[in-house]
Amino acid sequence: MRSRHTLRNSLIGLLAITLTTILAFFARSTVADVLGQEAIGLIALFADLYIVLNYFRFGIQPSFLTALYGPVSTGDAPRIQGIYRWYRKVYRILGLV
Repeated sequence: MRSRHTLRNSLIGLLAITLTTILAFFARSTVADVLGQEAIGLIALFADLYIVLNYFRFGIQPSFLTALYGPVSTGDAPRIQGIYRWYRKVYRILGLV
């Protein structure tokens, strides 16, 4: 029973990925026909920028949580506030980029 559910979930996941890939291809082709290649390049530029910003975020988030672990467990409110100020400053800098 369990292996049947696993197989079904795997097949549905594979179908969803295949369908998403096909639809993305047609959507990209349609945008290229309607708006031109310049629009595709601009969309790709913003998508790449978004990916790079997410890489920064994924690197900062674990370090933030690790830095908070000690002060939260001891109840060190001034240190927690300092870490949050640092976190806010980092995100503001990332927002400017």
